[in-house]
Amino acid sequence: IPPREIKFKRDGIDNATVYYKNGFVTLKRNKLAEINPYTKLDSPIWEHMINERSVELIPVKYKKAEYEQFLLNVVGGNMQRFLSLCSAIGYLMHDYKQESNAKAIVLCDQMISDNPNGRTGKSLIGKALEKIKNVERVDGKNFDFKPTFTFQMVKLGTQIIDFNDVKANFDFERLFSVI
Repeated sequence: IPPREIKFKRDGIDNATVYYKNGFVTLKRNKLAEINPYTKLDSPIWEHMINERSVELIPVKYKKAEYEQFLLNVVGGNMQRFLSLCSAIGYLMHDYKQESNAKAIVLCDQMISDNPNGRTGKSLIGKALEKIKNVERVDGKNFDFKPTFTFQMVKLGTQIIDFNDVKANFDFERLFSVI
């Protein structure tokens, strides 16, 4: 049987697509989003990319969303940090990546200390990403690079790996080839 190359749907440099039970939404800068039926999809997608909930787009005048307020609270109301955080979340939500310029997003507390108190919202940001993307959460405190099956939890469709609450001496250099 001759092999067949399947080109799966990917985000473009200027658009992103989110999949729901009742259709998909393509997001473009300065364009209104709309729900499209899957019959309009021009390439196949993985089944796990479809969120297990429906979406309804309701046109309303701008009102600050609860998640937006949460992010503002996380950064203490600092607009520069807020925009940086939004940019980081946008990067994680978007499938378009340049291999030569891949990034790891690192969220840390504003005050670094030997006795971190946590509860600053980093884990909640990761949980929010799970609502739209296929995220694999890794217990950073117990993660070990030495075993043979270091990334056995990662599946073919994993889109984001969330190393949650890593140790102070976590060796980020070991991730460079993975990123």
